Formats: sequence, C-alpha cells, structure tokens
Amino acid sequence: MSTYESLNQQIDRGAIECLNESAVRKVTNILTSGIDSFLESGEGEQLLIKFRFLNPVKIDSIIVKGLPNGVESGTAPKVVRLFANDEDIDFQDAESNPCTQEIVLEEKHIRGEKLQLRFVRFQNVNSLVLFVAENHGAETTQIAHVELYGTDASCTPLENWKPVQEGDM
Repeated sequence: MSTYESLNQQIDRGAIECLNESAVRKVTNILTSGIDSFLESGEGEQLLIKFRFLNPVKIDSIIVKGLPNGVESGTAPKVVRLFANDEDIDFQDAESNPCTQEIVLEEKHIRGEKLQLRFVRFQNVNSLVLFVAENHGAETTQIAHVELYGTDASCTPLENWKPVQEGDM
C-alpha cells in the first residue's frame, strides 16, 4: 500500500492553465470530485493542462478520471503525455518533444484507479504538464477529476524560507 498523499493542495491554483478548454467547462473543475463539474476540450480532443506547484514535489501516481460513461461515449482521455518541469510547452512541442512519461488510460483508470508513474522520473517537480493526445473517439474530451499523489520534495515551504544573514553564521 502506498504511503503517498494527495498533492492537489500543493498545486498553485492561481497558476493553472489549460489550452483548448471550453468556455463553460474550465480546468479548475478537475480539482474537485464529482460529475457535475468537469473539464471539456473546446475544439477537438486535445487538451494541454499546466500545473505549477507551491513547492517542489515527488510524484508517485496519478488519477485521471473521466465521466461515468466516458469510455462508451468516447469522451474519456486515452493517451496522456506527461512533461515534468517543462511549463512553456505548446501543442506542437507536446506532440513532438520527448515526454517524461506517456500513459495509456484503460477503463479501470477512467473509473478512478490510480496509475503508477515512474517515480524516479518525477523527482523535484516544480511544474507538470498533462497533454491529452487522444481520447476514446469522440469530438471532445471530458475529464471529471485529476489527483496527483506523492510527497513534498522540500523540507521548508519556499514562502517560509529566509536566507541566512552573514551575522547569523
């Protein structure tokens, strides 16, 4: 059993960005559980979701949950490419650049089962980009919830850090 905790409280909510989100179904909807609020792509199936963390984190696993009928309707994400510490990426880069890890979501993952990541590749992560490259065949993609699991990579929150003064040494 994993001892890692949710990292969603470590996400800087003011810095979340999503390219190709619909005007109504925004990216902030995926940080809360429930099927009434979800993220939907605007035109086409692709989404580019950018998270920045308050402190560096180590990411162990991820949940990318679709709507209950997401696989049958084709709206659930299928292929997601993850990019650690590469927040200036755009759609063209996300399609062509090497990613930190590519995951293929099966129906069990769409229902909310955790997907284990290659932990050694997700150490000291300041930002994470999720590129939804493909869904299960629909015109748009719908994501109900994203949850990241891991641990804080730092001992002291950056906002509490103070440099050592020469007289303190």
